[in-house]
Amino acid sequence: MIMNTTTKVSPTQKCYQCGSIMEGRRENYRYTECGLSSVVLQNILVFHCKCGSIVPEIPGIDGLHVRLMRNLLGKSTLLSGEEIRFLRKMAGSTASKLAKTLGVAKETVSRWENDKSTIGGESDRLLRFACFFEFMHQRKFEEKDRLDDALDRIREMTSLNLPEVFRQMTDCANGSKPMTINPETLAQFGSDVSESGDPSQTVQ
Repeated sequence: MIMNTTTKVSPTQKCYQCGSIMEGRRENYRYTECGLSSVVLQNILVFHCKCGSIVPEIPGIDGLHVRLMRNLLGKSTLLSGEEIRFLRKMAGSTASKLAKTLGVAKETVSRWENDKSTIGGESDRLLRFACFFEFMHQRKFEEKDRLDDALDRIREMTSLNLPEVFRQMTDCANGSKPMTINPETLAQFGSDVSESGDPSQTVQ
């Protein structure tokens, strides 16, 4: 779970898991809930309970996810399985739909996402283009009532020169890209916090 709040955070809160009091402290947090194992958020408030539950408070999740997507689209080496899955989900696409777009079998996309096989350079580039345009297309409609937010996300994405990225890419695989997001960057995304999942689902 990721806590929602737009008010000043208390250093304690009740644990959704056992009802005890959780204590909050600022620390670096590995943000695996987004589906990526290599993202670290620096100096965020994280609540800990004696039962083992851990609840991070992450501001501006939508903006953060767009920044992560942009970083992956600009990666200089081939995408890893978890990165392909993250981009596909950010684009609002299913494995079947993405496979049809790329002209490959659904099982091929599944093998890429589960690191059963490594994506090739040509497919990698096409996949990035496909996810980029799917993302931009869906945002045009989903955020029509949040024009300022939509424009911010569009500016973030269109600042990326994909053709230049592709010219600089090397067709080798070196795992997932480490990404560290500092407090100043998180602050750029504002205080709008999205909730992920059921409140009773904490990280353990």
